[in-house]
Amino acid sequence: MTCYLIDLDGTLLVDAHAVDGAAEFICELNRRKAEYLLITNGSANAPKTIKNRLKAEGMEIEQRRILTSAEVAAMYLKEFLPKKSVCCIGSVWLEQCLKKEDIKLDEESAEIVLTGYDEHISMASLNHAIDLIMNGAIYISTNDDLWIPTGVAVRPHTGYINQMLYQATGKKPIIIGKPEQYFWKLIMQRTQAKTFCMIGDSMRTDAAFGLGNHMKVYLVESRISDVEKEKDDLMIQKVKNLKEVIRYLSI
Repeated sequence: MTCYLIDLDGTLLVDAHAVDGAAEFICELNRRKAEYLLITNGSANAPKTIKNRLKAEGMEIEQRRILTSAEVAAMYLKEFLPKKSVCCIGSVWLEQCLKKEDIKLDEESAEIVLTGYDEHISMASLNHAIDLIMNGAIYISTNDDLWIPTGVAVRPHTGYINQMLYQATGKKPIIIGKPEQYFWKLIMQRTQAKTFCMIGDSMRTDAAFGLGNHMKVYLVESRISDVEKEKDDLMIQKVKNLKEVIRYLSI
């Protein structure tokens, strides 16, 4: 049995609207009773919110199939750094995930700085993160994506926050999301599949994650793939949209 690992932003949705062929693709997976998971480096929205947005665009996806980098980051901290306090520079959902795993939040004297995407992040919070890191706090980030695709352009993602903090502190974060391996560990807890296929739009995260775990990769054209430098690889099949992927399904 093959499990299809599907990216969210730029692959299924752009600006909360379905990309060309996305609804037909998910409908076909459901019709064939295929095994699939939606794995996103986004940490701003809960699976329930994502599920509802997808449903509004004609895609019926069970909540259990959705895994966010916020959940993965919380599980990482619970497993490796359970007793350390965290300053969370990110979304309400990211904070909720930490609280669910009984991770102590401490904005003032935290032992860990955790960054994630949040369009409302302030310079004051970034300055505070810099101070904590310079004073010895462990620096972790949900992901290192540089871009979020939109209908007209691309917008900065968490990777730019990471670059700012690196320039200020000289310290690079521990990355949790794709293409890093801890995400893979959580995926393996969600499915009993033996083979996997990665479907996404980013060479830097999706394709790298797939190739790093010996998967076939379908790279969908998007504004992300436009700005990233692509490389040729026999394991990567470039497609214009998700409709093209349907003919390759081996279910």
